[in-house]
Amino acid sequence: MISKTSVRVVACALAVLCGATTGLAQDVAKPRQVYDGAMTPDLEVRTFARSDELFPVRLVEKGNSARPLPMAKTPLKNVQFESGGKKYDLFDYLALNRVAGLLILKNGEVVLEDYELGTGPSTHWPSYSMAKSASSTLIGAALQDGSIASLDDPVAKYVPVLKGGGYEGVSVRNVIQMASGVKWDETYTDPKSDRRAMLEIQLQQKPGSILAFMASLPKAGAPGTIWNYNTGETFVAQAAGTIFVGEDLEAMGNGSGREVAAGITEWSRLCRRRPRRDATGFWKDWIAGARRRRH
Repeated sequence: MISKTSVRVVACALAVLCGATTGLAQDVAKPRQVYDGAMTPDLEVRTFARSDELFPVRLVEKGNSARPLPMAKTPLKNVQFESGGKKYDLFDYLALNRVAGLLILKNGEVVLEDYELGTGPSTHWPSYSMAKSASSTLIGAALQDGSIASLDDPVAKYVPVLKGGGYEGVSVRNVIQMASGVKWDETYTDPKSDRRAMLEIQLQQKPGSILAFMASLPKAGAPGTIWNYNTGETFVAQAAGTIFVGEDLEAMGNGSGREVAAGITEWSRLCRRRPRRDATGFWKDWIAGARRRRH
């Protein structure tokens, strides 16, 4: 026969165990943990859904002339493809790559919209390297506006802090093509990589520090001869784009990397709220606003 005392002891032990288990569940990962890749699947989803807590952000309002993205009358059917001699379909792609969301457009219409891993149309999610396209958009606008005379101009002409360093002789075109020839290691999980060094600078929140870091990098080859994925060059492109915008984007972002990226992140959030909006109207309004501020 089990005594009441034994029951109390077991109940107390279970309560302590449950409390300990609950305490082990981390709410959101820290930035270094994200880059280390040291996240469980659930923690990864929770963190990305609340990525605006990793760095300071700023809200960029949606444009007034944005147009909706209607659903296509004929949705996309299953897709089969081969890779490495093996056959896969769309469901394999979603499962094997742990895709949280997939939106496919054809002729301006949505042919597929799918959400996985507990996410949905209203889930916030970081858009990360979409900021690279936004930076190139600024360069294109500056070129059209005449603020940048030619893509073949030295980037140091528009970003003077780069003079005399690895970016000497590198053109604006080289930068937006990630073909500067400047030495760069993008390995996120290596604490000694250039990308991780830039993360530490981002966490320090000191304006101008990222461009100073980029200016200190050595050359690895002649401009235009080496293609190397380089997140740091997005900051260089953004700095060149400020000649068009008329504002210091890095100062606006306090050196944290949130400048144009914040706009892209907020735009992607707005896109996922009904009614949908596409990028065309957003960026037309954003650029128009930049011109008004500049003049």
